[in-house]
Amino acid sequence: MTDTPREDIRTYRLDPGAFLPLAKRRLYKRLPWLVLAIGVGVLVQYAVLSRSQGEGTMSTLPLLVAIVVLAAGFGVFRAHSKLKQGLPIWESYRLTISENVLRRVVSNQAAVEVLRSEVTAITNIPEGLRVLTPDRHRVIFVPAQLIDFTELRERLSSWRALEAPKLARARALSVAWSTLLLGSWLATGLLADLTWAMLAGAVLLLVGALGIREMLKVQGYDNKVKASTIRGLAFLMLAPFARLALHFLFHVELPWSR
Repeated sequence: MTDTPREDIRTYRLDPGAFLPLAKRRLYKRLPWLVLAIGVGVLVQYAVLSRSQGEGTMSTLPLLVAIVVLAAGFGVFRAHSKLKQGLPIWESYRLTISENVLRRVVSNQAAVEVLRSEVTAITNIPEGLRVLTPDRHRVIFVPAQLIDFTELRERLSSWRALEAPKLARARALSVAWSTLLLGSWLATGLLADLTWAMLAGAVLLLVGALGIREMLKVQGYDNKVKASTIRGLAFLMLAPFARLALHFLFHVELPWSR
C-alpha cells in the first residue's frame, strides 16, 4: 500500500513593512490630479467672474491661487492621516495556491477563486501579476509585495507562460473614457447654447452609467474604492440637471451667453 501524495497547498501573505511606503507612493501619485481638479474649478470660477466683473477680477487671482494651495494641502494632510487605516485590510490579504486552484481572500472584498483550466493569460506588470479569465471582470491581482513573491511567480508560470500586458490599448481606452467624461462634464456647464449643453449632458450620463456598470461588475476592487468612485461619478452626472435647474427654475444665464 502506497500513500497518496499530499497536494502542495501554500498560502501567501503581504509583507507588513511594505504597506506604508506603497500607500505613500500612491498618495503622492494622486496629488497632481487633486491639484488639477481644484485648479479647473477655480479657473471656471475665475472665468465667470471675469465676464461679470471685468478688470477688477485680477485682484481676486491671488486669493484663488491661495485656495488651490490650501485645498490641496488639506487634502494631502487628511489622506496622509488616514493611511494607516488600510493596514488591517492589507494584513487580511491571503492568496492560496494549489495544483489547480488559485484563491484570493481579503476582508473588504468578495473572495475570488480561479481554476487553472480557466486561466486565459497571466500578465507581468510592474505592480505584480494579473491572472485573467474569460470573464474580464473576474481577475486576480497578485501584488509584488507578497512574501516569497518570486516563488509564487514561478509556480504560476508553470500554469501558463507569463505575458507582457497590452498597455497601449488599455491606456488608450482609459484616456478616451476620461476625456469623454471630463470633456462632457465641462461642456455641460460651459456651453452657452442650452441645446448643445444638454447634448453634452447626454454623453456625460451615458459615459458615467457605463463607468458605474463596469465598477459594479469588477471583482478586484476594494468595496470602499468602488463606493467612492461611484459617488464621484454620480456627482458628475448631476451636472445636466443642475444646468436645467439654473435655466428654468432660477432663470440664471451664463455670463458669456448674454
